[in-house]
Amino acid sequence: MVFSLVVSNTPYGPVAFGSLVIDLVGLGVLSAVFSMALLGLLGRITHHVKFFLLLAILVLVYAVGKTFHLSSLVVVLGFGVFLANAAYLPVAWFRKHFLYSGFKGDLDQMHQLSRESAFLLRAFFFVLFG
Repeated sequence: MVFSLVVSNTPYGPVAFGSLVIDLVGLGVLSAVFSMALLGLLGRITHHVKFFLLLAILVLVYAVGKTFHLSSLVVVLGFGVFLANAAYLPVAWFRKHFLYSGFKGDLDQMHQLSRESAFLLRAFFFVLFG
């Protein structure tokens, strides 16, 4: 976002930096809302194939964000940070509505799936460009 600010703005002033702050706050709020929605979805899906659905939704959010020229990776990064630290939030309302009994196991499975998918992609590109 800072790179975009440097490239697209010739006059650097309060308006340019104010726009950056508004974009950062907006993306933070969007990321928090999106993360809570995905965490709620993760807790309510009872089917055994739920992680690929979540990853597909993350790719969809990235694509929609790129279509509207948003910094989509910030939203995906926010989801990852939120999901990794959700158990440490001290808000009782959040714990009651979003954290469920199998959350830790699901989080471990999602980490394992993302590690294996990353290995598969690296192996594919190594063979392709090897």
